[in-house]
Amino acid sequence: MSAEFRPIVDPSIYAQSLRRERLPFVVTAMFTKRLKPLADRLKASLDRIGLDYVLFEVPTVHSSISTKGTKEIAFSKPNFIHFVHSEYGLPVLYVDADMVFREMPHQVLSFSHEPIDFAAYNWLADVSTDAYVPTPVTVNGTLWKKRFYRFSHSVDSYNPTQLIVSGCAQYYTPDAEHMLRKWLEAIERFPEVADDELLDFTYNFAVDRKTIRAFWWTKDYSRCAWWITVRPIIDHPQMPEHNGLRHFVSVAGHERWNQQSVQIRRSQSPFPRDCIIDTKEKCCLRLNGNMGPTVIGLFASELWIAEEPYLPGRKPMGRNVRTRRKPT
Repeated sequence: MSAEFRPIVDPSIYAQSLRRERLPFVVTAMFTKRLKPLADRLKASLDRIGLDYVLFEVPTVHSSISTKGTKEIAFSKPNFIHFVHSEYGLPVLYVDADMVFREMPHQVLSFSHEPIDFAAYNWLADVSTDAYVPTPVTVNGTLWKKRFYRFSHSVDSYNPTQLIVSGCAQYYTPDAEHMLRKWLEAIERFPEVADDELLDFTYNFAVDRKTIRAFWWTKDYSRCAWWITVRPIIDHPQMPEHNGLRHFVSVAGHERWNQQSVQIRRSQSPFPRDCIIDTKEKCCLRLNGNMGPTVIGLFASELWIAEEPYLPGRKPMGRNVRTRRKPT
């Protein structure tokens, strides 16, 4: 039996701007009181860019979003996106409340002229997924905590017909409602599994992919702070926090994508994976024990480094994907 969308009773609009009739979509997010400062940051970026938006403060979120969340599925992402579709009759650009818009998302503006139902960043469709995180390095007696970065993880599997999503920014038209319903159904079935992973499962196994006109945008539209060489358009300025949610494979007993149909090929790394990146001097280093770091090369690539790569009191996470590769 198909899952049914639930009403969101007395939704509280925290902020909105719907004065720009030329825009073919609306940006939306939901957040709890704890995340209000981040929602204010998101709002300020939307006002600066000049986008239509509606931001909702909710009393809680579903357990597929937070381990402290509710079992009430009305506060899940697919139900919320359906709600915004129903209320505003427009395609929805959903973003997490801790995102920031750095530039006008021209690619999303162009979707009104394209046959696209669903868009997101897909790790399986990208040939360069290497992620980097800060690492403490001592140079000449000084400990640097934010200056140096090291390789953290990547997804070296490739198959753009399947999905491993970065769900911080997602675009849906009303024609994607059947996929939202299937995603909702998966959340009802596995309420404590991370909703990103359930969206992967939904796209890969629960819907006929031929009926979904999907578009995989590049990292700049879901840019996380660990992609330090990517100029952000829609930005996650800090490293994602560890959310403690269960993984699909541990509950379902199988992966959320078909491993037999993917190619394993090494990501096109911007830097050697066994190096330390000095973001100040723009050079790659190798650490040689007590001898200290040795410069092995310079680079000219521009970097986009977060001033505060971690939010205070948050535990950083890595991608929980079994196809990730670490340096050998």
